[in-house]
Amino acid sequence: MTGTDAATHCPNCGAPLQGAYCAACGQPRLRDADRRFLHLMRQFFGALTNLDNRVWRSIRALFFRPGLLSADYIAGRRARWLPPISLFVIANLLFFLAPPLSDFTLPFDDQVPGALSLAARDNVDRLSPATRARIEQWPGQLHSRLTAGWVQARVAKRDSAARARTDGRAGYTVADYARAYDARAVPISKLLIILHVPFLALVLASAFRRRPLYFAEHLIVALHLFTFYVLLIQLVVGPLGYLERAVSGGWSAAFDTVWRTVVLTLMLAYSAVAIRRVYATPWWRAGLTAAALLVVLLAANFVVYRAVQFVAVFAIT
Repeated sequence: MTGTDAATHCPNCGAPLQGAYCAACGQPRLRDADRRFLHLMRQFFGALTNLDNRVWRSIRALFFRPGLLSADYIAGRRARWLPPISLFVIANLLFFLAPPLSDFTLPFDDQVPGALSLAARDNVDRLSPATRARIEQWPGQLHSRLTAGWVQARVAKRDSAARARTDGRAGYTVADYARAYDARAVPISKLLIILHVPFLALVLASAFRRRPLYFAEHLIVALHLFTFYVLLIQLVVGPLGYLERAVSGGWSAAFDTVWRTVVLTLMLAYSAVAIRRVYATPWWRAGLTAAALLVVLLAANFVVYRAVQFVAVFAIT
């Protein structure tokens, strides 16, 4: 044997090798073939197709057995499942890779009043009168009354600086700022979506405050539920969005209503089943708690998340 095949000590822990596996740490003896590309591809496809591993098993349970992951975690049956935060990281990674099709990712247009939105557009002259009127009437988010002035002041300051540098030949516009804002908004928004989870946990802790559970355990239930919500939105909105664009060439108000109705209905049903399984509560109480979760989720999104997202992006743009 030569090269790796002739190794006498484990490269992982340094213990003497006497067989196919290290007696100290259990790592397999490395062969020269393990360093080749074919071995890497075998590992890759093996990981994808092994439906018994914890990743795929946990994802299947998350989708098709609502509440099981949380119930097992609270009961201490954790070895066969992926840790809750790891599962959320996977969902968030898919969210990073997916197109920004949900209310979690808000571009400049959605975060400012209509007047600033129109000022940020390069194609205002090509807008129909109805579209332009609709944009002008958009009041912005709840925070916009305060933050719109921040944007105007920043653009004015940068415009003055740009004109001073170029002797008035070039300035800085709202459209320039909007492009810089949107370049940072997507990654920031996808990092901040976990802000929704504590609000869901507060609902669960309040609804089941007499149960002998720690807040952290309610937080685990909330994290599993929110992980499902994130994956569901991507799986539903993405395909429906492509279908809508293929059929009608755009994103219509009717489509917006359809996807929201579908997603909210599935979220409500899934949450009720999960809550019933985790907390062993009657259906009526599980349904009411699920409805309260969605109300608080929407409130947290509109009141807290959107404001925090805007401030975070504004601070670095």
